[in-house]
Amino acid sequence: MKSDTDLASRVHRFRALFAGLDRAYGTYRLTGQVTEGGKREGVATTERGPVTQNLWEAHLSGTQGLGIIPIQDGDTCTFGAIDVDIYCTLDHGAVAATVAQRGWPLVTCCSKSGGLHLFLFTAQPETAGRVQLQSADAQHCLK
Repeated sequence: MKSDTDLASRVHRFRALFAGLDRAYGTYRLTGQVTEGGKREGVATTERGPVTQNLWEAHLSGTQGLGIIPIQDGDTCTFGAIDVDIYCTLDHGAVAATVAQRGWPLVTCCSKSGGLHLFLFTAQPETAGRVQLQSADAQHCLK
């Protein structure tokens, strides 16, 4: 089991990586149902309020989904996400291999619903439009 210090350290790192809007966030609660296409169904909501330490801790402990809105006040981003909504037929390893082969600066992760998220991180804040264009280029090539 991870110690409180380990969790606090992970929260600190994730908050830095996923620096987004700090006055609203998303949640996704699984319902336990699975569609014919393999998607694990859930209920997505957007909550108004600060993104707190407790929310991050619950997320990283696996008890509550947390979705950070990438666009900050001022129309800038330090990360972007591509949500791949393919479930049963998606080969996550093949996507990760394609990303690596092409040298794209993307991190691949399984989503709660069983699909895939591709994250793009920037060293400095970029305009939201620029991050969207970079993400769209990669998304188009993966189809």
